[in-house]
Amino acid sequence: VVSGNVVGTGITPVARRIKDDDATNDRATRAEELWESWAETAADIEGAHTYAGLESVTARGWVEAGEAFIRRRIDPSLIAIGQVPLRVEVLEADLLDETKNERTTGNGRIVQGVEFDGVGRRVAYWFHAEHPGEGHPFGVGRSPSVRVPAEDVIHLFLPLRPRQVRGLPFLAPILAMKADLETFERFELARKQTE
Repeated sequence: VVSGNVVGTGITPVARRIKDDDATNDRATRAEELWESWAETAADIEGAHTYAGLESVTARGWVEAGEAFIRRRIDPSLIAIGQVPLRVEVLEADLLDETKNERTTGNGRIVQGVEFDGVGRRVAYWFHAEHPGEGHPFGVGRSPSVRVPAEDVIHLFLPLRPRQVRGLPFLAPILAMKADLETFERFELARKQTE
């Protein structure tokens, strides 16, 4: 429901047109045609979704995990064949190497897979190439994390406090109450059975 309310059928840009300026309006029409072609067939690096589908997957990940990552991938070879060289890769929160916590040069640091420079700016993210839980029982054989510059990543999350590093799932605040209710129901059922 939240995903549907956030992105609907997809957020689509519209090129600006200027009255009585045919050249600008022709460029605007061409830009919209390029966008539509790219969004429908070439946006997803995996080729599984349209751009609207990527928006929906991203919004669902944001609600479920409290964060999602969108990585920009540039493929210059596509320019030669007249295609937009941009691809988008949506990464779920589990791919961020949260075990990576260390100091870096220049008084920087890495916290839960997010690298900061000495001033506190995000400069990189450390991602696993494969999902840490897929086919690797107990973490054996887990793929090493790879550094991705922050300029190529959108970290979608809602910060609730200053300098917050990671997102919080939307339902996290009610999980403790839900656990208490389950415990209450279990004990109440046991009491009724004893009666």
